[in-house]
Amino acid sequence: MKTKTRCIVFPIAIVLALAGIATLGVDTHSQWYINLIKPVFQPPPWAFGAAWAVIYGLIAYALVRVCLTGKPERKKLYGYFALNGFFNVIWNYLFFRLHNPLLSLIDIVLVFITIVILIRKTHAVDRTASYLLYAYLGWVGFATVINYSIYMLNL
Repeated sequence: MKTKTRCIVFPIAIVLALAGIATLGVDTHSQWYINLIKPVFQPPPWAFGAAWAVIYGLIAYALVRVCLTGKPERKKLYGYFALNGFFNVIWNYLFFRLHNPLLSLIDIVLVFITIVILIRKTHAVDRTASYLLYAYLGWVGFATVINYSIYMLNL
């Protein structure tokens, strides 16, 4: 497979796989979730899916751009993206499956930190790719406030 094709296909496939795995952990219909006290500013469940669809698209495009640069530094970035993807995926399981807002709060802070690292490291390889990650940072920042609020409201 040619490098350009590989740089387009693999990032998209990986991000789609991560999104699919993350989605399997979501359960907004469980009695536990329904009975949680949620902050008044929390968007409806459908808004999360819409936001994540856009964000995963931006992440995939950022990865494609990083790969296409051909710069040697890009290979280290893949590790940062993988670590961030791991923290991102397990949040759903910690929150929705283990019913643990505290552990999910710790995890989402790690997601936020790894996004900041990704933005900084990606900037050195492809500035546009790093800018694409700011929507991800903003959404996870908002999600962190929601997670914290749910934790505090349900002590």
